[in-house]
Amino acid sequence: MKITRNRILGTTALLVFTTIIATVSWWGWRRYLSPHIEPSEELYPIRGLDLSAHNGDIDFNAVREAGMQFVMLKATEGISFTDRKFADNYRLAREAGLKVGAYHFFRFDCNGAVQANHFLNVIKGLEFDFPVTLDVEESGNPEVHGTGSIVIALEQAIRHLELNGYDVMLYTNKRGYRRFISSFPDYPLWICSFSDPPGPDTWYMWQYTHRGRVNGVDDLVDINILNTLLTAPCP
Repeated sequence: MKITRNRILGTTALLVFTTIIATVSWWGWRRYLSPHIEPSEELYPIRGLDLSAHNGDIDFNAVREAGMQFVMLKATEGISFTDRKFADNYRLAREAGLKVGAYHFFRFDCNGAVQANHFLNVIKGLEFDFPVTLDVEESGNPEVHGTGSIVIALEQAIRHLELNGYDVMLYTNKRGYRRFISSFPDYPLWICSFSDPPGPDTWYMWQYTHRGRVNGVDDLVDINILNTLLTAPCP
């Protein structure tokens, strides 16, 4: 019996270790080695970054001088988390003359309207050049919630933001688009794709890499473009 138990414990530990190694390897490959397309600068000349406390201290003047024209800043997550760099990033980006947007990471395990209210409390009194954005993705969220309940919570968040006078944009990847965002076809779409966007008439902003190198940011950074085929040259 002891041998069997020890074998079970050993096998379980091995499986856990293998899972951790596989997860870390996948993350490293996705962030540092996975291929991505380089969109035409002639077609899509307006480029910008999305940033959070994870990116550390940013030299926004250097970011602007590197050719970036806008930044999307993480403000909040869930019902209580506020990005610790949001206020400073907003102020410094404005001082550098960059266009600014704000986003909220949408949690599947929290009430949608309460999340929107938290987002509103943090961005209150600030001016933005883009619709406020709800970041909707499976990564970082629990897997136990069904699509229907998530869509309902997302609708609650959107309505709450709209009732308070804000236009709304939705961020996701292709999988998230199919699962969640396709239920909201009338909202501007900020899409993450490392191969190609979903089509010239369906996205407003395209996050095409997590591995950008831009002066003013010490580590790899997300780079985005505006769909100037769909939108005005700059908001």
